Amino acid sequence: MAIDHDCDMCDGASFCPKFKSALEISNIGFTTVFVAELVVKLLGLGIWRYFRTWLNWLDAAIVVVSLIEIPAVLQTFRCYQTVHTDCEEYYRCEAGVGGMSVLRAFRLV
Repeated sequence: MAIDHDCDMCDGASFCPKFKSALEISNIGFTTVFVAELVVKLLGLGIWRYFRTWLNWLDAAIVVVSLIEIPAVLQTFRCYQTVHTDCEEYYRCEAGVGGMSVLRAFRLV
């Protein structure tokens, strides 16, 4: 999250669209890893033992929210890939992101 705020599209930094596109791709990559982890835990523990712990409930909720956020992430990625002439158009690219990836910090608990 801190890396994302260091790149301002209107400052003329040409690396920003590529950089922010890479962040969106990493968002999808992390979501894939978290889904795989959830599936492995569900298969290993079984559904009943998995959901006995409140931390697993939190983990599952964060993974579901991350999956719901994927279409917005893809839309933002596509927007960064197009050529924009005005810096305000870049800010419109970020308008579609829900910002729910902040919840991933709770996975560290």
